Amino acid sequence: MPADKSKKSNIAIWKIDTTIDLFAGKNTEEIINIIKDSYTNGELRVLDLTTGNYKDKKIKVLQKVRFSKGWVEFLKNLLPDNFSEEQEKETFYNLNKDLILFVFDDNDIYAITSGAGYFVIQSYIDERFPFEVAKRMLTGEFKSAEMRDLTGLVYSQSRNFRRNYNFSQREAFGKVWKKLTGKINTEIVKDSQFVADFLAENEKKSFNADIKSSFTFRKSINLEQAIDIIKEIQSLLQNTLTEDQKKAFSFLDTLKEITNKKDKEELKDCLLESIYNFIKSESTESDFDFCHPKEVVKFLHGSNYEISDDLSWDEAPDASDVLIKLREADDRFIDKSNLESFKDKFLKLSLSFKEDDDNEYCITDELWKYFHGEVDCNDKKYFFIDGKWFEVVGDFLERLFKDFKEEIFGEKSILTNKIPFIDWTFSDEGSFNLEQAKQNDFYFGDKIFLRKSERGKIELFDLIYLKDNKIFLIQVKDGFGASIRDACSQVQMAAEIIENNLSSNNTVELDKYYEEFVKNEQNKDVSKDDFMSMLKKDRYYVLAFATKEEFSESNYSDKKFQSEIAKFEILVLSHDFRANERKLLISNIKQQEN
Repeated sequence: MPADKSKKSNIAIWKIDTTIDLFAGKNTEEIINIIKDSYTNGELRVLDLTTGNYKDKKIKVLQKVRFSKGWVEFLKNLLPDNFSEEQEKETFYNLNKDLILFVFDDNDIYAITSGAGYFVIQSYIDERFPFEVAKRMLTGEFKSAEMRDLTGLVYSQSRNFRRNYNFSQREAFGKVWKKLTGKINTEIVKDSQFVADFLAENEKKSFNADIKSSFTFRKSINLEQAIDIIKEIQSLLQNTLTEDQKKAFSFLDTLKEITNKKDKEELKDCLLESIYNFIKSESTESDFDFCHPKEVVKFLHGSNYEISDDLSWDEAPDASDVLIKLREADDRFIDKSNLESFKDKFLKLSLSFKEDDDNEYCITDELWKYFHGEVDCNDKKYFFIDGKWFEVVGDFLERLFKDFKEEIFGEKSILTNKIPFIDWTFSDEGSFNLEQAKQNDFYFGDKIFLRKSERGKIELFDLIYLKDNKIFLIQVKDGFGASIRDACSQVQMAAEIIENNLSSNNTVELDKYYEEFVKNEQNKDVSKDDFMSMLKKDRYYVLAFATKEEFSESNYSDKKFQSEIAKFEILVLSHDFRANERKLLISNIKQQEN
């Protein structure tokens, strides 16, 4: 084909999600018109074409023209007074043309964009489409990956591999896949009339396909090839996955981010209804985690948390603290008479906090966005984490159930009963920790912070237990719910500080922590040398949680511990510790009925 008929940049093929509620009952032509009419940032016009059909597909092109003044404002003070508007346009103005090509039939709509055309369709993209294509076209070996981490301290990451890399189901927990660069399976496409020809020029290149929100090929393309490839992709998507393909790509079937506005509003209503039901009840243990949706570390170690003067906390509150205080507050804050009245007032509430005591700057966000956890909506399970909604897809929950069971109760179990905990008969964690620290070989660490740290104030442990040549650094939580997420983050941060200090022989942070540790009455007789000697014993980091039900394999199998987030977080933490050759244990504390 002549070169001037080719699109010379990488070609990205998007698929429109025709299952969105907004498109219910509409045909593909009507859906494209809805997309066009819903765009409010400028005028979109339909480009006149010689035909609306090409190579057995329907075609429609939308165009938008944008002008920008370039450097005219930047250089305005240096331009002569007689510099005319016509000269401005000729010298500085840029003309940008955004295009969207829709290729569609009665069932599917595909799109190829130019310029900023992507932003017209971004809310309507089927983000699962490229990964479904990948399962049928790629080998399962990857060169690079970008992912959003749903749990743990790392928010997102980009990984590049020296050799072909295969992802396992286990390491996929907590990952929302954003981009994969992978190898085309030539056996799959060798009989293809179009895709194989399209790839022929690059046949020596091992990794030649990018999978993200679109499916991207790295070479020039013309219109005929684009439509041929779309047809080939449609055909590929009709193929049933082989067992080998299911195994190679099972890591993708975990979580799908919900981006459709209407779906998010419906899920938000489910979240608010759960919060309302808790406030209306007499329960004292909320299943929600509570944290700022973006500034996690700053929230956990900040100060001056405030909804109003009457609703404030000196230290980071948890979900139960906030909801119980709202339950007991007057009707200035919430209306408990019915759900709609509750939502109206609750959605107007904000919570602010300071990064630290010495900083006057407040971080503020809407109160509802601080709640994170699991929400059941329309008989499906969703996660609301860091302000984003995720749907559980595939057999993710079944695999999570089995992997957690193996990790906790299997041959290499991380569950221990070797720590002599007293029974939990207390109203809160602080009271339990105070009493437990009075027992032989225990030391107190609750609310004792490493304050002079670049990471903010860090609580290294709630309790220490010494046994023979072992030290158990224990983080305590009331219940097996979403608050485990916070506890896992604290365990991980504490381990990073302690292990890095000891391995580098630079114990500045631990020296500062000891200054706070020894101020506590129960620790006053511990010398600095004794404290450092303790930490140099065989170290085990322990997450201990109190439950009324015995945390046994049989009770777990009977689904008495339902929090998916708690399982999720403990698994991720365990995998991280194993990768870094650190020792993690979990332990159950018997909680007496009130």
